[in-house]
Amino acid sequence: MVMWPVCFQCLVLDVSRSGFYSWLRRVVSPRRERRKFLHQQILSVFLKHRKRAGRRQIHRNLTGDGVSVGLNTVGRIMREHAIRPWYCKPFRR
Repeated sequence: MVMWPVCFQCLVLDVSRSGFYSWLRRVVSPRRERRKFLHQQILSVFLKHRKRAGRRQIHRNLTGDGVSVGLNTVGRIMREHAIRPWYCKPFRR
């Protein structure tokens, strides 16, 4: 893997060096931490139900476990991380 100098990367990406270093030292926001926590919780419930639980069932499980989260938030996080339940198509003649 080739490691390019920071000044060259900033030039190519049209970013100032001071902006890059300020981004590098930036702390994680509380919202991002919460979304990461919710993503882990949603994924664990999703896998516990063998990839068949949708947003409503996952929301019900999380609120039952004491996690305060909205139904649309669960759906949005699932959509952002491409978590889609597996389902069988009904048999048709």
